[in-house]
Amino acid sequence: MQPAVDTVQVSVDTVPVAPPAPKAYMPAVRRWLSIRASGKMDVPGLGGLDLNIFAVLAKDSVLYLHVSKFGIELGRALCTPEKVVVLIHPESAYWTGGYSLLRKKTGLPLDFDMVQDLLLLTPKNVRTVIDSNGYLRKVQWVSSDGGGTVTAEYGDYGNAGGEGVMFVYPKTISVSLPSMGGSARVTVKSAKPDVPGPASLKIPEKYKPLKL
Repeated sequence: MQPAVDTVQVSVDTVPVAPPAPKAYMPAVRRWLSIRASGKMDVPGLGGLDLNIFAVLAKDSVLYLHVSKFGIELGRALCTPEKVVVLIHPESAYWTGGYSLLRKKTGLPLDFDMVQDLLLLTPKNVRTVIDSNGYLRKVQWVSSDGGGTVTAEYGDYGNAGGEGVMFVYPKTISVSLPSMGGSARVTVKSAKPDVPGPASLKIPEKYKPLKL
């Protein structure tokens, strides 16, 4: 049966403007962050996956993800502070649910704030490593029971904004999930501040729900 609500639409007009970043390693993102990247994921049971990733973040509001391979779209996801919606095109299926279920199933400290902090380089109340130039190099999030961790390591920094746009951002981001035996390495092609992007996701009528 088709769910009563099959569209997630988030208004970004009221996203607050952040104050100037106090640290050199924090990007000057006031509202939006748009990233294009290639990534390699090692997933238990699936092996290595080489993907192209397009991500758009509206601070404190929504994260939109588009994943493809060889020019073929594999799926999309929309994350808000309350829920996650994932479309899996090869299976004509979707999943939607809250972060508490994801934490329960994976044992990892997953929520919207964690993913946002990872992308904006703004970790709060977690273990960090900052180099002598003030650049963030490593962050580790630990689950409340201490059983699961998410560790992000940031490579060399450079201008990722393109011609005429100076925006310093890591060239690579490596994420490890030791408790799950998984990892990912993202090579950033471009990262642009305050470039608006998609903020909604519609579930096709023919798609079937998945259960975790």
